[in-house]
Amino acid sequence: MTLQGRFREIKDSLAHHFTVKPEFLDGLILAMLTREHAILLGPPGTAKSATVRALTSHFADADYFESLLHKDLPDSAVLGPYDLPLLTSEGKYVRRTEGYLPTAHVAFLDEAFKASATLQNALLAALNERVLHEVRDGRSAQPIPLHSAFAASNEGWQALGEESRAFWDRMLFRFHVAPVNSARDFQRMLGTPATYTPAANALLSMADLDRACAEVDRVLVPDSTLAALFQLRSLLMKSEFGRHVSPRRWRKAVHVLQAQAWRSGFESTDQLDRTAYMCLTPLLWDDPKHVSAVVSVIRNFIDLEFQDLAGPTVELRQMAEWVAGQIDANPSTFSGEDQARALDISRRLTRLLEDVQEIRGKEKGPGPRSVRIDALLQEIATARADVRKLVAL
Repeated sequence: MTLQGRFREIKDSLAHHFTVKPEFLDGLILAMLTREHAILLGPPGTAKSATVRALTSHFADADYFESLLHKDLPDSAVLGPYDLPLLTSEGKYVRRTEGYLPTAHVAFLDEAFKASATLQNALLAALNERVLHEVRDGRSAQPIPLHSAFAASNEGWQALGEESRAFWDRMLFRFHVAPVNSARDFQRMLGTPATYTPAANALLSMADLDRACAEVDRVLVPDSTLAALFQLRSLLMKSEFGRHVSPRRWRKAVHVLQAQAWRSGFESTDQLDRTAYMCLTPLLWDDPKHVSAVVSVIRNFIDLEFQDLAGPTVELRQMAEWVAGQIDANPSTFSGEDQARALDISRRLTRLLEDVQEIRGKEKGPGPRSVRIDALLQEIATARADVRKLVAL
């Protein structure tokens, strides 16, 4: 099984156990594939921590760290205490990090907004630069193996204070995890075992994850993808909330699209249909009340990809519907007026063919638009063949 296939198995295994939205699971997996961090907002009991633990369990040799943060928690409880004998004897500020966040591949920080500003600031270098600041062997920044960190808050957006803005910004993916609502999902949740066991065919190692991330990094990003992102940004900038998306987030959005393309088995991001850009939703909102507006903007952006094909498609299908009806009818009812209309449709189809061929000629290489245009050209060819049958009557 390919690496992509094994990641699909991870999602399927998680989806079988947890009653959460598919896009939430997709986002967590994309965070792992891009070495990014995510924050999960939502009330207690919505499986935030359980989902992260379950995801981590698919990486058999991953070191996992979890901590419940609060305002009185010292940074030593997360980053490790200082080695007091070494400090006393040699005057070196070196932490004992074994079993703490600096030695973990995956970390879960619960009630992150309740942490003191001191602790949140101490975490910034670990999250953004993957380093621990201390003096050791003449260096003040020690590399750490942290792959992805997941934070959570039961209080949600309301708990975010000004002192937490930098920490919030480090969370590339942002999710609002809602309670189960439908009767079907509620009954399914009640029947789910309390203990999660990862599927046997969905177990990987950290080396596998590193290899997947390296393959993601090699996915090509042509200019067409950058142009598409600029178009999306322009649409978002027309709204007040769009101005909150920093240049750093747009750069990282490119990497997320690379991961999305890799999951689909593509070698280039221009092979993605624009519907795949919905995966950027968790990156593009700063306030939960703007989520639905961001989704609406992305949907408009998706529609724009085929806007120039909308008119030809409608025109073609109106003509094809009339032609098909005439073919199915009794030939004896085909009048001279019908014959004249068939000839007019034949001329219109020829003009339509030329217009769509001109659009096709402007496309550079394969991609979703090329596929859609080729399908439209095939529909036109079928309609022309059918109308020739009518003209011959």
